[in-house]
Amino acid sequence: AAPKREDFISRCYANCQRLKSLLDDVSTLTRLDDGSGMIDAAPVDVCLVIRDAVYQKEPDIEQAGLHVVVNLPERIVIRGNEMLLSMMFTNLITNAVKYSSGTKVEIAYGGERDGRHCFTFSDDGVGVPDDAVDHIFERFFRVDKGRSRRLGGTGLGLSIVRNTVRFHGGEIKARNIKPHGLEFDITIGNAPEER
Repeated sequence: AAPKREDFISRCYANCQRLKSLLDDVSTLTRLDDGSGMIDAAPVDVCLVIRDAVYQKEPDIEQAGLHVVVNLPERIVIRGNEMLLSMMFTNLITNAVKYSSGTKVEIAYGGERDGRHCFTFSDDGVGVPDDAVDHIFERFFRVDKGRSRRLGGTGLGLSIVRNTVRFHGGEIKARNIKPHGLEFDITIGNAPEER
């Protein structure tokens, strides 16, 4: 009876954690959609945020057998929200760890264009089916529904990424790269002035 009880409790805990993740993600999206005027913005060093996200995810990166290459200048300061930017890059790293099945991730700076900073986030993994590329930023969209659920995703991570980029005056596009892999082209400007 004790092993069954422990199994039941651990399943309840795992489901509670999943529900908490879902609620956290929905809350973040709601703030980005409806309350962006109430989101704090301050000077943020994007390069520091990216390096910290990589550092925080290091145990997962190593366990997945991934090698992360960060090719960034020393500093890029924008007016933005540090927590949202951190969540954005953490979500991209988490997706690469869970779903890419690759060996390498590269985060690179591509310079400035029209007052916005350009970044690429790419992996050498399996990519996504061509007909799914345009849908991966949609809420609850999953390329592989069974695998995503098993690995604990909420289906909201890339939607949060897209809305965070938009909040910071930018755009994000995804594309499969040859011979294999997925690349995100990201531009980030400044968060809007407080209203």
